[in-house]
Amino acid sequence: ERVAAVEIAVNTGRITQAIEDQRKSNTITKIISESSYDNMQTFDQHLLSMYETHVITLEDALRASSSPHNLKATLKRKGLLPNS
Repeated sequence: ERVAAVEIAVNTGRITQAIEDQRKSNTITKIISESSYDNMQTFDQHLLSMYETHVITLEDALRASSSPHNLKATLKRKGLLPNS
């Protein structure tokens, strides 16, 4: 079975500025990760959510992650990483 994991960015002023100014383009992921109020989410935030709700396995989340190391760190911080 397959499920879609998606990154969602909303065209807010901060996103527009980051897209228009090449020097700020590396901040887009950070802006998205901090903008849940605007219904934004990074790809890895969605993977985390799907893991937390048992839609996908830990292995699936880590395999698909943009940054498996950071995802593991987040899981550990939240107490969601099984003992290895």
